[in-house]
Amino acid sequence: MLVDPALFEGVLRSTPIGSIRGRVIEVLGPVIKVELEGVLTGDFVSIERDCGALLAQVVGFSGESVVVAPFGLPLGIGPGAGAEIIGQQPSITVGPHLLGSVVDGLGKIQAKIPASSIPGEAFASREMPLYGNPPSPLARHEITEPFVTGIRSIDAFLTIAVGQRISVFAEPGVGKSTLMTLTARSSSAAVNVFGLIGERGREVGDFLRELELRGVRGRSIVVASTSDEPAPMRVSAALTATAIAEYFRDCGLNVLLQVDSLTRLLRALREIGLAAGEMPVRRGYPASVYAQLPRLIERTGMGTRGSITALYTVLLAGESEEDPMVEEIKGLTDGHFVLRRELAERGIYPAIDVLASISR
Repeated sequence: MLVDPALFEGVLRSTPIGSIRGRVIEVLGPVIKVELEGVLTGDFVSIERDCGALLAQVVGFSGESVVVAPFGLPLGIGPGAGAEIIGQQPSITVGPHLLGSVVDGLGKIQAKIPASSIPGEAFASREMPLYGNPPSPLARHEITEPFVTGIRSIDAFLTIAVGQRISVFAEPGVGKSTLMTLTARSSSAAVNVFGLIGERGREVGDFLRELELRGVRGRSIVVASTSDEPAPMRVSAALTATAIAEYFRDCGLNVLLQVDSLTRLLRALREIGLAAGEMPVRRGYPASVYAQLPRLIERTGMGTRGSITALYTVLLAGESEEDPMVEEIKGLTDGHFVLRRELAERGIYPAIDVLASISR
């Protein structure tokens, strides 16, 4: 065993399938090719290197070789370095103990403050799969109850309902983070889950201080993967945030999930897909991105008991209006808000262009 299982205890759960060894045959930027038999897509692989074992996940196959995406920099890997399967079925341990915590893309707690008291704290922790299945469309409850945000422009003109999925379109620096914290402060949700995908490290610290200032960090869980981390870690952070929200929804609670930003998640998926050898189909995006995006969004919404009301931010810059993903996201969500720089420059926050926005 190349990786000490204790390193991932309580962080990344997997079902061991035995000791199967192989070797590295090629390192190609963000992916690594290995010779390894009996491996399946989604399996976790440990790769030997001089500075400690590297965790990676199988993302595809190229001829007889296996393509894996590492969760760290592929430094210190030599020709013929050992590789070993360490498990399948990635999942994380989720429970009320995560309230008030900041976790990384694999669910490991990085920081924690005392949690606020919320209904459901007596629920036991359990394993939640990162690649969970969306609720059956026939099992979802009807959307009928307004979701109060405390923001007048939203509650009056663009009312959100409990269990709705909303996309927020904005240029950088127009107030997406402000909108997220304002919504969390006054929302009717019992638990807030934030997925900070590809953010600058400084912004994560500022965001946490803003949550504390508004008094909501104790009933919030922040999943953070900064822009310097490898693409697989950024993708895993979005899956982890969604899995955490699913746990509290299954406990019968109303959850507010906010992912900032969906654009950086899509770029990470594109980076992995292209490096694995996929052909781009539209504007550089491989077909797998178009398949994974709706699956992620459909995991939110109403469940058989509780609900996940989701806000996904989308970056607009330059010719992004022509980005096929913009229309794709609009079609997958139940409404969209547009933030305008002109309004932000006049000191209007959140800078929502009501006439250009819609809530279905």
